[in-house]
Amino acid sequence: MPPLTDDDIDALIETLDRHNKLGVLKGKSHQERVKAFRDEAGRELLVAMIQATSGQRFKDRVYEEYSDLKGLQRTLYGVVCLVNSQRYTLDREELLLATGDATNETLDALEKLVQRHLVVRDDVHSGYRARHRVIADEVVNQMRRNLDVGPALEGVCFAFSTRSRRDLPYSARPWRRLARFINHDFMLRMTTADAGRTIYSRIEDLLDYDYHYWLQRGSLEVEEGDLEYARQFLDQARSLAPDNLAVDTEYAYLLIKKAGKYPDALESNEWFAEGQGYLEQVITANGKDDYYPYHVLGSQGLSYARHAKLPLLERRSLLRHLLEVVREGVGHHPRREELIELEKDIERRYLLTAVPEASP
Repeated sequence: MPPLTDDDIDALIETLDRHNKLGVLKGKSHQERVKAFRDEAGRELLVAMIQATSGQRFKDRVYEEYSDLKGLQRTLYGVVCLVNSQRYTLDREELLLATGDATNETLDALEKLVQRHLVVRDDVHSGYRARHRVIADEVVNQMRRNLDVGPALEGVCFAFSTRSRRDLPYSARPWRRLARFINHDFMLRMTTADAGRTIYSRIEDLLDYDYHYWLQRGSLEVEEGDLEYARQFLDQARSLAPDNLAVDTEYAYLLIKKAGKYPDALESNEWFAEGQGYLEQVITANGKDDYYPYHVLGSQGLSYARHAKLPLLERRSLLRHLLEVVREGVGHHPRREELIELEKDIERRYLLTAVPEASP
């Protein structure tokens, strides 16, 4: 729902007052009531209703509901909120798969959550979700603070992997949903790299035929782990999906990052040149539609220019080329702040190469 307007707030206060539902606001002036909805609740309807009428902060209320749960109820609620925070729902079978405990005890715990209205559903078999997405978001924030997301995400990825098949197109809902949760960026935001590795290992036998699985697994290692493992995983993605632009981009990212990380290696310049070649091919094919190859080449190329053993004129020439490429990217994607900032960073480094180095 959109945020509450001033007219919405006035109408809501009038309705609550008429039905004697104002709670702690009953003895307040109209201006104080409006302030409670507008300022303290941030104009979000559900937050406003809880905070303004109970006097309890929305986050505290959600935290208490989650922390009071124990055992299977807490596990089930965490899984439901994690999925719902990404605008998806689960069916009952998927919940049982995610918990790894398809027993009557689990079904009983699920029914208790429904009876308490912490979880709602379309019917007994499907559509399980939190009673409001804002609540799901806040529960997930609390799970991240408690380091509870890893096990829940592992269960979700396993459950959704069982619903994906070779013959399903990537546009099908099961694949779109699974792709959201095995995405390496999402995984690293939600939990640790080690937890991500555990999750990818758990679902390997279910998805070993899928290039996207290997792409995400390799990408996690490029970002946070072992570059040799990353190459092994990305090589499998390349074998399954030759000439795929996303795979080529990530493979190039790996090569250029490796060149910058190991500037003394004999192959360092070759790694960079190969990665640059891949990225410029991707930019030619898809640069007008995708800003990411520009960003990878600019950011990783800048890192390489800083660390590589290059003569001054060669470093200056590289930086000038990177600046031209990123400026082209800004021209195609003028609203991408990361490209605009990257252009400034490269230009600054390029201008510094014009200053003669001081004598020892």
